[in-house]
Amino acid sequence: AKMKRKEAMLQEAMPELELDFKMAPAKQEVRYFKGPEGVITAYYMMLDEKVPIIYGLGGTGLLRKTLKHRHERFNADRLAQGVKCKALYYESVRAEKEKKPDKLFEVRYLPDSFKTPATVDICGNVVLILLAADMPRVIAIRNKEIAEAYKNYFDFMWKFAKK
Repeated sequence: AKMKRKEAMLQEAMPELELDFKMAPAKQEVRYFKGPEGVITAYYMMLDEKVPIIYGLGGTGLLRKTLKHRHERFNADRLAQGVKCKALYYESVRAEKEKKPDKLFEVRYLPDSFKTPATVDICGNVVLILLAADMPRVIAIRNKEIAEAYKNYFDFMWKFAKK
């Protein structure tokens, strides 16, 4: 009789448990990375999202110099996967950026008066907040709502940035 009662309780609870499981939030995480290897690990979190575009906000080209061959490898993998980039760089790097055209890279420019050493990359549900320094650091956030918010900021700035 005791077993029957437990079984009945479980049967009663099942629909609610199933609903809880279905409503569980998508995988979320916050990670902190340091150094060139850490930055590249964070970059690959974006490619793991398997979405067709990366949005970059506040590019200066500093990280590329720090990452050297790692960045070239990442870029080759990005191109092989057909992942596009839409990026907002600063005016001071326009000449350098225009020297190296990339068919999957679309750039617009922000005034240098807004220039900071921090950049933000958004891809799928991943947001990378990067600090370009001698020892680069990244906070990687995997969260749908946060990614959507940063994408909205990007879209707003893209509208007003110069081609």
